[in-house]
Amino acid sequence: MLLWTNEHDALLRCSLSEGLSFEQAADRINREFGTCYTRNSAIGRGHRLHLEVRNKPGHHNGLLVLKPKSRARPVRSKCMNPPAPEPEPQPEPVTFAELKDHHCRAMVSDKTEERPALFCGARRLKDSPWCAKHYKRFTSVPRPRQGDHR
Repeated sequence: MLLWTNEHDALLRCSLSEGLSFEQAADRINREFGTCYTRNSAIGRGHRLHLEVRNKPGHHNGLLVLKPKSRARPVRSKCMNPPAPEPEPQPEPVTFAELKDHHCRAMVSDKTEERPALFCGARRLKDSPWCAKHYKRFTSVPRPRQGDHR
């Protein structure tokens, strides 16, 4: 499941205001951000954002003008096999004094006499104190142990 970010919403608004269709807007967002949104997800997002689409292609005075269907229709979506994401650079751990609002709060090393405690330093998720890696690690559901019949 893909989550719409503010940047995705802004590009959807911009694309629709330029007169692009939802399919064209979704394709543009996918190219720009490497996402895998479909036409229907763009339509749904547009409705949730209360976006009004004026001068839709094929509409004249509120009437839909049907165009002949193309015979060649792709069987698979372009997004069935999205490109592999590029590996993100590993952030440098930061000390408590260097910790900023956008840093992950997960401790990656304990304090010793020689050095202070270090925190992850990656960009944290919105509404979470942790980055995606630590959020997944700290919030995963534990698997039941063998012989544990609760």
